[in-house]
Amino acid sequence: MTTQEFEHIAQKMRPRLIELGEGFFGDRSPAEDAAQEALLKHQPGTKMQDAELKDVSNVVHSLSEYLGKGYVLMHFWNSRQPNESALPQMRSIYDAYHQKGLQVISIALNSDNYPPAWREEVSKQHLTWTQLWAGDGNGVGGLQSIIAQAYGIHALPEVVLLDPEGTVVATPSSVEELEPVLRNLK
Repeated sequence: MTTQEFEHIAQKMRPRLIELGEGFFGDRSPAEDAAQEALLKHQPGTKMQDAELKDVSNVVHSLSEYLGKGYVLMHFWNSRQPNESALPQMRSIYDAYHQKGLQVISIALNSDNYPPAWREEVSKQHLTWTQLWAGDGNGVGGLQSIIAQAYGIHALPEVVLLDPEGTVVATPSSVEELEPVLRNLK
């Protein structure tokens, strides 16, 4: 089984594991507690945690500035290992739903914390929607970055759909599963 296949299965199991809750398997390790806590951070119904991130021009943006203007799709990815199928799908989603008010924000969680490589990938891939960098400038990036920890992001790519008020409405386990969710939005 490849890592990508394992991550897909783990994402599918997430709602059921949360439903089972504490105590089903007896005592849990601290790592299991942390994993469950991470999953709860971006479940439907939770409020978005704000963060400040830089764009490709080094301009700082607060995630809250995107609220109130329509639904917001946050796409967490690693530009050093772009999922070849996810980027064209994200482009297709942006093209289909941006004019209907969907804001797409891709947040790079590169573990190497090297913004020039990210900027190069954004340019090379012609990514025209909002691109933000999650590194903190102190060598902490990737899944250890503040934003990844705040949202409980533990695998890439990952998408989180927010309503206009900043409440999580969906966390599809893949970009492929996002299209039906978007079609059903009002």
